[in-house]
Amino acid sequence: PAVRRAPAAKIFEEVGTFDGYQDFTDLYRRVNFVLGGGVSYAWPAGMGHVSAHVRGGFGLNDLMKSEAIARRTRTMDVGVGWQW
Repeated sequence: PAVRRAPAAKIFEEVGTFDGYQDFTDLYRRVNFVLGGGVSYAWPAGMGHVSAHVRGGFGLNDLMKSEAIARRTRTMDVGVGWQW
């Protein structure tokens, strides 16, 4: 079968959700400041190390330009790996 063009999906139709904006990126700030930190540890195992880490982040500023909605970044990362 030949590859043909298809119309792009319109997932943000004007339904009043974004005050009539078609480009909702205008509602967000361009800069995001995040305070992050974490802990990692490695255990010797055979010819390498087994390592584990936990990291987190907390947004310092509001991402939305709206007065009615507050949105901040919150992240958590947990991982296990092998170092050789």
